[in-house]
Parts: sequence; C-alpha cells; structure tokens
Amino acid sequence: MFTAAAPLPTGERTPPQDLAERIARFGVDLYQAIAAEEHGNIALSPYSIAVALQMVWHGAAGETADEIAATLHQTGSPADAHRQLFSMLNTELPGDALTLNTANTLWVQHGLHLHSAFADALHTGYDASPHRTDFIRDAESVRQEINRVIAGQTGGHIVELLDQGSIGRLTRLVLANACYLLLRWDEPFPPEATTEQPFHIPDREPVAVPMMRRKAVFGYLRGDGYEAVSLPDASGQLAVTILLPAGPKLLAQLRKRGLLSILANLRPTELTLTLPRFRLHGNSSLNTMLQQLGIRRAFDKGRAEFTNITDDEPLYLSNVVHGIELAVDERGAEAAAATAAVISTISLSLPPREVTVDRPFLFAITHSGTGLPLLFGRVQDPSVT
Repeated sequence: MFTAAAPLPTGERTPPQDLAERIARFGVDLYQAIAAEEHGNIALSPYSIAVALQMVWHGAAGETADEIAATLHQTGSPADAHRQLFSMLNTELPGDALTLNTANTLWVQHGLHLHSAFADALHTGYDASPHRTDFIRDAESVRQEINRVIAGQTGGHIVELLDQGSIGRLTRLVLANACYLLLRWDEPFPPEATTEQPFHIPDREPVAVPMMRRKAVFGYLRGDGYEAVSLPDASGQLAVTILLPAGPKLLAQLRKRGLLSILANLRPTELTLTLPRFRLHGNSSLNTMLQQLGIRRAFDKGRAEFTNITDDEPLYLSNVVHGIELAVDERGAEAAAATAAVISTISLSLPPREVTVDRPFLFAITHSGTGLPLLFGRVQDPSVT
C-alpha cells in the first residue's frame, strides 16, 4: 500500500485535483520531448518520475531548485507537494480488485554527512531512510543490490533499471521510486470475442493484432478532433482512458486545458469498444529530455546547487533513469514503473457509438478521484512486444 503521509501543515493547501493536473502537465511535456526523438511505442509514469524529482528537489537550492519546481509545474515547497500527493492516494484499496504499491529508497555513500533537514524530509515524507553503502570501493555490487530491491518492489518486472556504468566511484546518492499496479476491469472482455484485425500505422502497411471487443457503458467524450473512452477498474479507484487518435490536435488540447479537462467531461455512453491487447516496456535515461524542459543547472557540474544535501562535497545530478512495463488484456492491466535519480560528486449520454481503436492512440491510467496520471503513453504498434 502507499506509505502513510505526514499530516499537512496548517494554512492553505493545494487542492488534490490541482496537484494532479500539475503532474499531468509535466507528463505531457515529458511525453512530447520523448516523442520528438522516438517514433515507436512510448510509456512513462509521470507519478514515479515526479516523486523521484521531488526527492531531488528537497536537496536543491537556489536556481537549481527553481528549475526543478518550474519543470514540475509546482509552487511552494517540495514537502507540501509531496505530502498532498501521498494523502490523495493513501486510501484503503480493495485487495481483490486492485493492487497498488509504491516504495521510495535512498542509497548514500558511507561517510557522507547528510544535512538533518534533508534526511528527515525523505524519511518522514517518503519513508526513505538512508541505506549506507560504498560506491567508491564497489559501485557494481551496489548497482546490483539497487536493481534487486527495485525488482522486488515492482513484482519482478523492472529487473535492470540501472545498467552497467550508470553509477560509479563518483556516485554519492541514488534516490529511487518504484510502483506496481494490477487492476481488473469492472467487466472483462470476453476472450472468445478477441480476433485478429488490422491496426493502421501511418506510412506503413497495417499489422494484424489481437483485438478485444466488448459492448458496455463506458465514459466517453467526442472532442475537437479526438475521442476519449474510459474503462473503469473493478474497485472504482482507477481507470484506463484511451485517447484517439494520437495527433497534434489532441496534444495541443492536453497542453492548453490539461488532462482533467477531458476526464471531467466524460459521460456514460453505451459503446461497442474494439481495443487491441498491448504490451509496452522500456528503460532509458531522461537526462536530455529533462534538460530540454528546463532542469539544466542540476546536471551542470559547475552550477548545480545541492547544498541542502551536504556540505562535504559539491554534487550534481548525473543521471535520471526510468523503466516501465505495461500489459493490457481481456482481464485488466498490469504495470510497473521505477525511476532512479543518480547524484554524483564533481570530482573524485450520447447515442450508442462504435469506437474501434485501430490506429495509434494515447493512453492514461489515472486515479479516479483526482485524475493523477500513474501512467501515460502512446501505442504506435501493438504488435511490438
């Protein structure tokens, strides 16, 4: 289950929907940066990446902190944002219908003195106490241990988040978030209704993929140049929303008005939905994309300001790595995501409709109460596994 959050401070509080929308906007920004470089399937967890960066934000100062906050579309302090984020998800979730777990971890070089405010913030707000280790003498063993822990936290799905060479003798901290979810549809797709059908990819011949089919009442919205269909899970806590087609007009809508503007306008509609089974996975560094979005000083050895972490050594953000795996089938969806931030030292009711998802589409898995995007991405070719 989600780690219990510390009580929110008195005074003004950011409404949960507002905080969820900020993370959703960050997710769309990052998706666009990735899509500009990659033309195939894309999947990312805005939630996991935002939590990892919020942990980094706690240790940042000056313009370094300002850039992280601006990229995350956050205001105020990282402590306020994180406490609100966890409080919106810290609910009793039905174990039979939904599994939703998250964990945060912190590995620190033995002998590095952490400022108490930084250590306390990560322990209190993220349940992440320092694991003292030795990057200097045996970084490879530490890398393998971090990967083992994250694999356990993600149900064995993210097994090699940090590849060889991603940490080394100059690494001083690794801050990581891992999450795992397993949801079941409120009604499964009948397996006998799944048939091979064409999926149309621009500038390519169609590919034959297994297409699921079910007639039911779904959340539905026809917008300006797009359609949205929402599939609730059996617990009522999460939903998978399909956004079709995955084009520039839809992305412009998401950037201008936000994901919540779509989710809030879904209406119960009887549909016959045809949807491909799909499986996505990936593991990549986010350094270039995050710098394009505005987090620049943190990666700059000469200008990074992480004085809120320690006074022992000058530090900079050397790598942010994200891994994800998602499978959607007739029964529901299973997903795992993990993000590691590596910090190193500088030296040493409409009428019935038919919706057929037979061309590239976006998807989002969101918390039903707030719209917080746990996963977001694009299916360009569901035949690729």
